[in-house]
Amino acid sequence: MQTGLQQRRRRVSELFRIVLLLFGAQMPALWMAHRYLHSAVPMFHGSFFHGFDFEFFWAGARAWLAGTDPYRVFGFVTPPLSLLLPSLLAPLPLPRATAIFLAVNAVVLASALWWLAARGWTLRERVGFLLVAVLFVPAQWCVRGGNMDGLMLVLLVAAFTVRRPFPRALLLAASIGLKLYSVILLPVMLRRRQWRASAVTLALLVLLMLPFVRLWPAAWHALASRGDRYAYGSISPVAIVYALGGIRPAVYKGIGLAFWLGTYLWTLWRDRGRQLNLALVARYAPWMFAWPALVFPYVGVLALVVLAHLLQVAQRRPLSRVEYCRFFGFLMLGLQLDQITNGLPLTAGADIFCHILQPMGVAVMMLSSCMETVGPEEEAQEENATEEEARANVPLYGAPGTA
Repeated sequence: MQTGLQQRRRRVSELFRIVLLLFGAQMPALWMAHRYLHSAVPMFHGSFFHGFDFEFFWAGARAWLAGTDPYRVFGFVTPPLSLLLPSLLAPLPLPRATAIFLAVNAVVLASALWWLAARGWTLRERVGFLLVAVLFVPAQWCVRGGNMDGLMLVLLVAAFTVRRPFPRALLLAASIGLKLYSVILLPVMLRRRQWRASAVTLALLVLLMLPFVRLWPAAWHALASRGDRYAYGSISPVAIVYALGGIRPAVYKGIGLAFWLGTYLWTLWRDRGRQLNLALVARYAPWMFAWPALVFPYVGVLALVVLAHLLQVAQRRPLSRVEYCRFFGFLMLGLQLDQITNGLPLTAGADIFCHILQPMGVAVMMLSSCMETVGPEEEAQEENATEEEARANVPLYGAPGTA
């Protein structure tokens, strides 16, 4: 008869096996499609090609250092704090600055993912988790494209693993100022009656933004109008409505916003928890993927926190039906079949299906969070399980911190 530890390891291994087989099998197909499409359609950008977004940040930082407004000069559309790190590399030529940033981005993201799996996981499981990240297409887009979303994930992981309230507030404020998506955690903190933590986070966010005070009006206008350029390839559930066709943009945007806001408020209303930890990030991450503005697949790199939490839960007990729904949503988000069907002689229906697969995965994760109720009883069970693992000398990540 298997011991409790063996059963936990078997459950985790089964989840790893599903993810690795599915994403691993996808890679050769994407590579062959890439080779075919670039030979048949020279202008096609396949799944293994991505323009460097860092050029956008580098040029914006150079404009800012030169005393001009990057939002007005060439349409910069990310928060002002995203100019800070590129400004350190702005004096360098673009190829060298890009290479340095891509290397730093890959190292810090890998370090954060290793930290996610560092407590309570075997070395084999930690290596497997990094391998999943390598095969996860949104993570590939994030690192390969030179975007800031990987750094946002690093800041969130750091914020909700530190125990002291001030560093947590500073890291969370930096995450909000960098890409804005994590601002949805502030209402969650207020719902959980973390008044002091919320106030300190807002105060630190204002302080971090003070060096960019003259950019605030243009930055706000750029961020507010970003949703006007909604793309068909967005991973937000709005893309599902868009794919139906024959609907005026204002209608599908309204439906998407209503779905986003309704599911978020419902989940917030059912949330009666008190702790601030990585389980909270995993629960609300789908609303970051589905932010009601232009959202590209690389934002889905945050879904790795969702998978890490599910694997942690599987170490203690079998996943519930709702948790399996979230797991399948993660798998749907990681499939990039549209890169194959875009240029192959398939029907339009198959092409549309593959385009909406990722936003459907995000919607499934959002709905699965809606079906859960988090309260003191559930958090007590989580804390008891953590204490049991600690007594067994198998500590888990994400121990609840103090507010």
